[in-house]
Amino acid sequence: MKKLLTAALAAILALSALALTACAPKTVVVDDTAVIITPSDKILAITDDSVLADYMNKLVERGELEFTAADGMVTSIGGKANTTNSYWMLYTDDTQYSNADWGTTEYDGKTFQSATLGYGELPIKAGCTYIWVYQTF
Repeated sequence: MKKLLTAALAAILALSALALTACAPKTVVVDDTAVIITPSDKILAITDDSVLADYMNKLVERGELEFTAADGMVTSIGGKANTTNSYWMLYTDDTQYSNADWGTTEYDGKTFQSATLGYGELPIKAGCTYIWVYQTF
């Protein structure tokens, strides 16, 4: 009976760990032409001083994102680098820090405008979405 209870407890603990892992917040979706970031306080405490670079660096620490930057500009994401005429462009639905001057992109039935600040200065807000799109001009 003791072995049965021990085995049952081990199974319950294993299933609980699996359930907790499955419920861990996933705030980034990455493919070879787009990265969608939805900040969450569960990943990084979002304050008035938090910028997108802080959040992206936290995602790197967690193994959820890979990117490089130079001179305040993201130069590659997931190993896909900027070229002479192809770049990672940043869009957001945060109307305070976006406009359509550099274009728009569509995602999930919603229009996102180009960010007015670089990733190192762009304040992040819970509930807003930030999208990097690899575009050729």
